[in-house]
Amino acid sequence: MQPTNSSFYKWSAVTLLGALTLVFTQCGKPMSDKGDLVWSENGVTVALKGSTGASSLDAFTVSVYPITRARCASCHATSQQPLHASANTTTAHNAVLNSYKVDFANIPNSRLVKKLQEGHNCWGSCTANATEMQLAIQDWKDLIESTSGGGGNVPTSGVPSSITAQTVVSQAISAERAQAYATAAPLRVAAANATLTAGGGTIARVTNNTPPYIHIPNTANNNVVGGSDTVNVATFSGTTPVAANNAAIWAWVWAKAPNDNAFNVKVNNGNFVTFDLADTNGAFTWQRVPGNFNFPAGASTIRVSNRKDGARIAAMLVTTDQTFTPGADGTTAGAITLRWSINGVGLTGGFVEFRLEDFDSYSYKVSQLKIISPNFDARVKGVYVMMNGVFNPQNANLTQVDQTVPRSAGGTVLTPSAMILLKDKGDTDTFKLGFEILARP
Repeated sequence: MQPTNSSFYKWSAVTLLGALTLVFTQCGKPMSDKGDLVWSENGVTVALKGSTGASSLDAFTVSVYPITRARCASCHATSQQPLHASANTTTAHNAVLNSYKVDFANIPNSRLVKKLQEGHNCWGSCTANATEMQLAIQDWKDLIESTSGGGGNVPTSGVPSSITAQTVVSQAISAERAQAYATAAPLRVAAANATLTAGGGTIARVTNNTPPYIHIPNTANNNVVGGSDTVNVATFSGTTPVAANNAAIWAWVWAKAPNDNAFNVKVNNGNFVTFDLADTNGAFTWQRVPGNFNFPAGASTIRVSNRKDGARIAAMLVTTDQTFTPGADGTTAGAITLRWSINGVGLTGGFVEFRLEDFDSYSYKVSQLKIISPNFDARVKGVYVMMNGVFNPQNANLTQVDQTVPRSAGGTVLTPSAMILLKDKGDTDTFKLGFEILARP
């Protein structure tokens, strides 16, 4: 009996499916052995040749991947880089390697281990979880090398081979910020050290708060115009080592609009200016006093007088850097400039710099990449921002720079574009720059 057209097509489809299954599972090895796994190391495709050992992907799938897939998928499966918990094992494997989250040369130093030690997304004891991850990475490495005598090549350096010149390594970001803060803000005074002159005992200092602050207790929605040198005034005294002209004043304040949000502020023998505050939503924030002010070298005073009771002030600082923004904690700089000398490549007296600031709790923003070369024209191509000695391929925006810039004492901004970098270690992160070309043209 001849099969109907319908049953014939079904039989053909099943037969074809079986043949394809045989081919792609290589049960009969009809074509060839499986090819070696490849990934991009320092921008160059290389093969992981493990001889008869397991491939890196196979080893990852039975070692680290079960942990990342079970514990990290809520963020790192689809929405947040790196995608080391992707449902696609190849995507997850390559995400770990290409973002340098493992260090096979020093496994305890792997970021997958360190992040757990730092308390990131632990599922039990962070110490125990970090040890579990460390052992899984060791299994990954051992499986690659198990029968090959140590065959596999793994990325141990994040410096691209195309780089011909590098800067030195910066200080830890916390040290860079502290240095910038000390340089940019020559006069800094905390509320704990201000002198109070009360009228009827209404101005007060609160010391059992973090931070301590000065305020007029909130008894009425008063609106004192003009300010006073003698009644309800806090005097912040300090010394500037050199004259600070056209300087900005920042105050660390707490305010609630519309009635608890204003001071009067006066510098030395000048006039009081009105300092209206934005609502701070229950936290202390840095806000800038309107205008610019001149401070002579030596002693100066800033008087803060009552305008609307209930407003609070915890500290003040003076800076001549108009781009300076104090950090959220009131002790460190927010946006800072990292600068490196480029004398060593024949650009005597030259510098390269960029602005670095927190974009959010998890990332930095890099902007205003600039070459300052007052004595020579400069040829610049391919700028690599490296964090903690490693270039992450996700941070490739500035590698597109390719230009010759004229000599300039003020410097030349190389690109208007900014770049977001995921934080690695936070306050201890360090930076350096690499260049495909940095030289005189």
